[in-house]
Parts: sequence; C-alpha cells; structure tokens
Amino acid sequence: MQHYQGMVIGIVAACALVLLLNAINRKSELLLGFVFRLVVGTVLICFGNMGIASIGLEGGVGINLTTLLTSAILGIPGVLALFGVFFRGTLV
Repeated sequence: MQHYQGMVIGIVAACALVLLLNAINRKSELLLGFVFRLVVGTVLICFGNMGIASIGLEGGVGINLTTLLTSAILGIPGVLALFGVFFRGTLV
C-alpha cells in the first residue's frame, strides 16, 4: 500500500508541475503580446503624428500613459480610435 501512495503522490506532483509550467508559459505570452502591442502602438502614433504634421494640421495624439495603455490593450484599433478622437476634435 505504501508503494502505491508514493506512486500516486508522484503522479499528482508531475501533473501539478505540468500545469504550473503551462500557466507560466501563458503568462509570458500575454506579457510579450502586451509589450509588442505597446511598441507597435507607440511607433504608429509617432508616424501618425508625422503624417498629421505633413498635411499641415497642428497638434496630434500625445504620447502619455493613457495613450500607451490604450494602444497596448486594444492594439491597432485602439490607435485608430485615438486618431479618430483627435480628428473629431479638430473638425469641430
């Protein structure tokens, strides 16, 4: 009976280890995706602001914590929404 208990404990420990490694892998993928969207969003905002300046409009989308979080969480649609808000305020 002792032998089976040791085997069961070993199997449960191995399963727990696999689940833990899987959770760590998922969290690193989420973090990597967040950072990737943050960098891409910042670059898109910079290029968008250069495009706005080239057509002669003043101002642009500011690069601050709010806009960086918007681009990191929502990605490219978030950046487009930021520019949509900017153009809405410019045209009114």
